[in-house]
Amino acid sequence: MHRGYLGVHLGDLTPDLAQALGEDENGAVIHEVMLDSPAEKAGLRDGDVVTHLNDR
Repeated sequence: MHRGYLGVHLGDLTPDLAQALGEDENGAVIHEVMLDSPAEKAGLRDGDVVTHLNDR
């Protein structure tokens, strides 16, 4: 089995954090972007909130 590699550490988007950021309560917070990873190359940064992936 092959798995994709993004190169991030994620955490839950809690209701309090979502409200503070003005986001929906569904998502994940990027806590760390690995150096030279696909995520870094795509421009993702620590603190970004992921709510959709591939229009899902």
